[in-house]
Amino acid sequence: AMMKVMSTNEVKATTAQVVEKQAAVQALSDSIVQLEKQLTDVEHDRELVQQKLAATQDQLSRVETEKERAQQAEMQLTMDLGRARQNEEHLQTQAQYLEKSAATLKEGVAELQSRV
Repeated sequence: AMMKVMSTNEVKATTAQVVEKQAAVQALSDSIVQLEKQLTDVEHDRELVQQKLAATQDQLSRVETEKERAQQAEMQLTMDLGRARQNEEHLQTQAQYLEKSAATLKEGVAELQSRV
């Protein structure tokens, strides 16, 4: 096997191609490093977004719980108000009855006094 002897120009051309390819490989390597850094940043941002989402869902859950409590309290107050109105009506009825009874007793007393 005979080795081909390359001329100076051929050596220069081959060397230039090797340097060019090395530069291309280095550029690709740099691009990969940049992409990996961007990927790391995106993953970090994604984690932050997920944390915010979880916190927001937690807040929403608490708000819904408070809303349910408020609705229950409103229902209870409405029922209490209804009972208070019924009690008021009952007391008014009793007061009217007692006023009539008092008037009847006064009439009775006046009649008794007139006889004496």
